[in-house]
Amino acid sequence: MDPVPVPTLTVSFAVDIEIQYDPFKGRTPEETAGLLEDAVHDVLIEAHPDVLSTTTNITNIEVLGNA
Repeated sequence: MDPVPVPTLTVSFAVDIEIQYDPFKGRTPEETAGLLEDAVHDVLIEAHPDVLSTTTNITNIEVLGNA
């Protein structure tokens, strides 16, 4: 007997994340964003056992304030 196919969902949403940024820690804004992006992937996969994969796209990096 053939296995019953299990449907999958693709859920898309936009999230803006504001973090403290210290330019004197040796990372560029782009490097910092990349590390945050990796952490988001890890958290999503760990938070829900049915998550098969994640795909993100950094659309904007903006340094605000006195940095």
